[in-house]
Amino acid sequence: DSEGALAGALRVQEEFARREQVVSEWRAWVVAARAGRHAGNQQKAQEYSERAAQVLAGIEQRWGAEAYSGYLSRPDVEQHRRQFDRVAANR
Repeated sequence: DSEGALAGALRVQEEFARREQVVSEWRAWVVAARAGRHAGNQQKAQEYSERAAQVLAGIEQRWGAEAYSGYLSRPDVEQHRRQFDRVAANR
């Protein structure tokens, strides 16, 4: 259910942003990008992918290079990044 996943991801993204839960917000944008792509809306998928990239860059700035690098090396995060990269590359 791409439309349901997209609506849910956008709904929780707003809440995560309001609460400054940046990791959860980043993951919500990744889900939104994937759902947008699966729903056939590549333009929105790219937009959500760009938002995910912005949030991820903000995480690096907040945490510093060492903590950020450790976070990126986690298997679950690597999986999300692969999904994100596929959407960003329009695949």
